[in-house]
Amino acid sequence: MYGDGQNVRDWLSVEDHVDALLLAACRGELGRSTCVGGSGSTGTASERNNKQVVEAICSALDVLQPAGAPHSQLITLVSDRPGHDRRYAIDPTRISTELGWQPRHSFQEGLPATLAWYLEQQAWCRRVRDQGGYGGDRLGVLSGNPSRAGMALAPRKTRLQTEASFGAAFVATRLTTAAGVQAGVGAGGVDALARKRCDGFSRAAVFPGGWLPG
Repeated sequence: MYGDGQNVRDWLSVEDHVDALLLAACRGELGRSTCVGGSGSTGTASERNNKQVVEAICSALDVLQPAGAPHSQLITLVSDRPGHDRRYAIDPTRISTELGWQPRHSFQEGLPATLAWYLEQQAWCRRVRDQGGYGGDRLGVLSGNPSRAGMALAPRKTRLQTEASFGAAFVATRLTTAAGVQAGVGAGGVDALARKRCDGFSRAAVFPGGWLPG
């Protein structure tokens, strides 16, 4: 766990985020932008720091895999990464009030389901890691090369392959959460499949589950 574990993020289910993207693209006003956050307009707490998330994962694993409990003994503190933002804050008021979007999955319910899915898909996880060439080593550690801004990262192709394989929505949704969703994107050019989804506004099965930090 980086540093003191107090870095805060707004957590949102991937399925809820995909719902929001489709809703903004299909029913949003052209050129209108909006942010998507885990609380919606309900005020439900969706912000958690890294320490809280790690401890929640360990607690859920204690139930799912009691033989390995307590999983909290696996937590290892490492030095914080350079430039690590202390907090991201998302205000989803606009998409909630103007388009009626609300998250359907709570962090407390969704996290155990996500962990259970990964536990059942260990062969797939190992295959993805092997294909991406990632051996589980820490990324973003300091190096002595000032030309790399003090960062030693895995090759870009390897990182993107691994991230894309672990969830098609990861990179796109991470960026759109931070920058806001351009509601007009696709409003005049949504393909037939997207239009079919928009008619009844059914959620897209882009990813089997998971949670994104806003």
